[in-house]
Amino acid sequence: MDGRMTYTMLKIPDLPTTITDNETLLLELLVSTATTINATIKSTFATRFSPHGVSAIVAIAESHIAVHTFPEVGIAQFEIATCSDTMDVVLGINHIITQLVNG
Repeated sequence: MDGRMTYTMLKIPDLPTTITDNETLLLELLVSTATTINATIKSTFATRFSPHGVSAIVAIAESHIAVHTFPEVGIAQFEIATCSDTMDVVLGINHIITQLVNG
């Protein structure tokens, strides 16, 4: 790590509850995103709230990748934070979009 912090947020609207309320799917998406950008996964966690909504995080050696959903309005908000010049955050964002659109 070189100390340079990159923090990117992506808000995706109009998602069905089959995505925004699915903690397993979202955590798998975060893990595959970490793998895509060659991050070092340290820990994972996801929780589903009642009556709806999910928060999930993949802690990476370089910082974190997370999602918070708001099913009542069809929104998922993703964040990728890294302290590495070698990680392509745009590649990670594109991976998330592609998986949600094609998945």
